[in-house]
Amino acid sequence: MGMEPTDLDRRIWEEELAEFLPSRLFDAHVHCFSEAFCLSKPDDDPPEHKMTDACPMPVIGRDELTRIYDMVFPGRTVDRLLFGWVFRRVDFDGHNAFTAAQVAGQAPSAGLMLVHPQFTVDKVASEIDHHGFMGLKPYRWYADDEVGCRITDMLPEPLIELANDRGLIVMMHLGGRLGIAEEQNVRDLLDLATRYPNVRWDLAHMARSSIAWPLERSIERIRDVPSFWYDFSSVTYSDVLTLGFRHLPLDRIMFGTDFPCDLVRGTMVSFGLGWEQLAEDDIARLAPAHCDPRPTYTVYETLRAARRAIGFEGFGKKEIEDIFYGNAYRFIHGSGPDSGP
Repeated sequence: MGMEPTDLDRRIWEEELAEFLPSRLFDAHVHCFSEAFCLSKPDDDPPEHKMTDACPMPVIGRDELTRIYDMVFPGRTVDRLLFGWVFRRVDFDGHNAFTAAQVAGQAPSAGLMLVHPQFTVDKVASEIDHHGFMGLKPYRWYADDEVGCRITDMLPEPLIELANDRGLIVMMHLGGRLGIAEEQNVRDLLDLATRYPNVRWDLAHMARSSIAWPLERSIERIRDVPSFWYDFSSVTYSDVLTLGFRHLPLDRIMFGTDFPCDLVRGTMVSFGLGWEQLAEDDIARLAPAHCDPRPTYTVYETLRAARRAIGFEGFGKKEIEDIFYGNAYRFIHGSGPDSGP
């Protein structure tokens, strides 16, 4: 199925989301890419995970993202915090230059630099100066242990020190099998936040809590750290968002899409101590006959969860506009509007 809205997508938008979503959005977690910067080959092990299956374009840059936003969020204007897609094998220099070009002259939109743990401080500082990046995007693929990696395996401490000196953002997708429930992750975050207080951490996907129990186990220990912020891209459970809205600082929770990932039609599912994205092919194999078996965009499931959680908490217009715009603006730029217009 293509990425254009189906009648089901349009029904969910019109019945559940159109009146809920503010007129202006700040997407705090979104990827750009060009297949030209993917260095993987068909026989590589492990294989490249290609999100272009969900968004069948060889390139997603500024213009393509604008068309996607217009399609998925009709009538809304969207600013963005943009960074390169995490190809397993990637032309970092080319991809970072491409990312910078997509946000050039587009303030308040901004870009982050995709980094490899072997990059030197001089290289990263030079790229930041040249391209005007607002921060760094490490990822677990580039660590020696892509599952069990610690924060400093993805982003070595000299680069964190650089981020502290420059007051940069770090977009952190936590490693480990338990996400933020991993004891070592919590200890590392608290230690790094103490020693490098000028780094602004986005603990992405609600501190990698696509389901509630990882955040439940750690929220009391991380909630009062002023340099920790949270985007809720790819979170489709309302209990995760209710937990965050109720116990984390509301002015540090931000909307994000994780496009192109969340153009996949499906949702996040929980099982035991695990979680995974259930997509169209998975649902087709289940062949449910007791209901309409068609999924909608994962980002719509995120918005449905946010709408429910916001309703549970009784938030008004100002809180909603801050969650969807003002908080991300201040996270990126340090100050700014209290909300979108």
